[in-house]
Amino acid sequence: MKAISFILFIGLFYSCVEHTAQIKKEMMFVKQIEVNIKYAKGFTVDVSNKNFTKIIISTHNSVYNFTDSIFIAHSPNFKPNGRKVFKGNYNTLALQSSTYLAYLDVIGKLNLVKGISGLQYVNSENYSQNFSKNKTKEISIDGNIQMETLLSINPDLFLIYPFELDNVEDYEKKGVQTLLIAEYLENTALGRLEWIKLFGLIFGEYEKAEAYFAKTEKNYFVQTQEVDPENTLFFNLPFKDNWSMPSSNSTTVNLTNDAGFYYIYNDNSNDNSNRAKEQVWHDAMQCEYWVIIASRPKDFTLANLLEEEEVYKEFPSVKNGKVIFCNTATTEYFTTGVVEPDILLKELIYAKDNLELEEPKYFRVLK
Repeated sequence: MKAISFILFIGLFYSCVEHTAQIKKEMMFVKQIEVNIKYAKGFTVDVSNKNFTKIIISTHNSVYNFTDSIFIAHSPNFKPNGRKVFKGNYNTLALQSSTYLAYLDVIGKLNLVKGISGLQYVNSENYSQNFSKNKTKEISIDGNIQMETLLSINPDLFLIYPFELDNVEDYEKKGVQTLLIAEYLENTALGRLEWIKLFGLIFGEYEKAEAYFAKTEKNYFVQTQEVDPENTLFFNLPFKDNWSMPSSNSTTVNLTNDAGFYYIYNDNSNDNSNRAKEQVWHDAMQCEYWVIIASRPKDFTLANLLEEEEVYKEFPSVKNGKVIFCNTATTEYFTTGVVEPDILLKELIYAKDNLELEEPKYFRVLK
């Protein structure tokens, strides 16, 4: 995959665009940084003008049509003219998604988070302690952003998903600067991890972000295995009469491919495919492995799974003890998992090969 490289020039920049639209001409030095984008497809950079770097977030693999950008100024010659500009003195952030927390944690900026949507669903002790210390607020009810709460936080930046596009104008009219983050649209684990570089650039911690990425990328590739057609698998659990299967080009499937599995619905290139559960029952009889990523009670067992549907006991994966389970209710799969693809990969390989890990963080063989 082609790498995109650019240099952030040593120079001066304006820490600007306050909510009042007044420009603070506070000059700072930016050291020279070289950046390589290797896997991520959802953001690019433009360095054609020596006075600024433009980071562009755009549509990738999505039904939503969107674009957003933020500028890093290098010279007094750059004039913001109402554009979003990197601020060197971010003090308060609001997040629409908990997946952004892991990126911020890696670069040491978790303490900036003063508002988040879905606070009650973040089951990380580390994050919870941080939220308590910083008096972080829940900013949504039933997934709907509460403007009054958001404004009470007065965030310097509100990181949002593309499906908040209809509300962006309203946010910014009220003085809340937003930035679209669409890491979830990447179709590889390393592509999703690489958004750590964007966070590093935006918050002035690129070197830390790059070092983390390089270490994790190396750990990931050391473990990668060739797909084995004998290691057939299917995913997840049904909802009523339908069973949703991921796209063959999704992050989840590409991750299991790298662990040496072969996805039985490898011809499914749609985002998701709903299949009749009876059809999946039939196909599951041909699969050696069953990988389940779902929310279930603590200490969920194989016996508990069989209580949900009697036919499961006929699956080869169940008979041979090859049901691999990630409980999203008790693990940090949707938070820290995004920056730990090497650990996800290792645990899948260990489970596949029936090897024991003393304390798996995400995946375990269901017993």
